[in-house]
Amino acid sequence: MWAFWGETDLGETNAGWGGSYSWAAPQGTGTHSHAASLTQDRAYYYRFAASNTAGWAFGGPQSFITAPLTLSVAAHASE
Repeated sequence: MWAFWGETDLGETNAGWGGSYSWAAPQGTGTHSHAASLTQDRAYYYRFAASNTAGWAFGGPQSFITAPLTLSVAAHASE
């Protein structure tokens, strides 16, 4: 099982994506996660894929936008 992501949907290929992650076989049921360095306020595309001796099978493209960075400044009272 693989996940591929990047700022452009590269279609059904495992090459050229901005990032990828693979889970070792066999995958169990449940929730799986992987932390990736993503840029704020940016659109990303991703696809899941599986591979075996017969080749690759890709899911359809999905996308999301990362949240913008929000800074807050605390005011200090003068003495």
